[in-house]
Amino acid sequence: MRNGDAENSGWLAGGGEMGARMRAKDWSATPLGSPETWPQSVKMAVSICLNSRSRILLWLGPELRIIYNDTYIPFLGDIKHPAMLINKAFTARAFDISTAELAQNGQPGQQFFGIHVSNHGRVMIFAGGIPLSRGGSIIGAIGVSSGSGVQDDAVARAGASAIAG
Repeated sequence: MRNGDAENSGWLAGGGEMGARMRAKDWSATPLGSPETWPQSVKMAVSICLNSRSRILLWLGPELRIIYNDTYIPFLGDIKHPAMLINKAFTARAFDISTAELAQNGQPGQQFFGIHVSNHGRVMIFAGGIPLSRGGSIIGAIGVSSGSGVQDDAVARAGASAIAG
């Protein structure tokens, strides 16, 4: 946010290491653009993410840019590509339905049977991926992976509801 005024961006305050990285980044050079131009719903989601004690990763914009919080850092470990969580969000956005709904349609005899092996294994059919919508438009997706399918789905739906306003 080097070319923005960090002092006037209270929604981006705090957030530990990742909050500091967010404030230091020149977002104008990214497809997301300067944070001052982000919709209020995205600002709220980022603020919740950065300041949460729960692991949160967001995919934002049409290119699905990743933003995550400090609590998520240890989850990345050495792999640097958290396939399960990231792919839940990817799947929810790619199909614009929840991963739980896609799982129902991916069962033997259903219309999307075998979908989970497409896209080089990126398609996830485990509950916890929810498309994010605001004003009738899909604005991204949220993926949650740290509990049971029921728990992941409930947390993802709560996050999506908070962002939708």
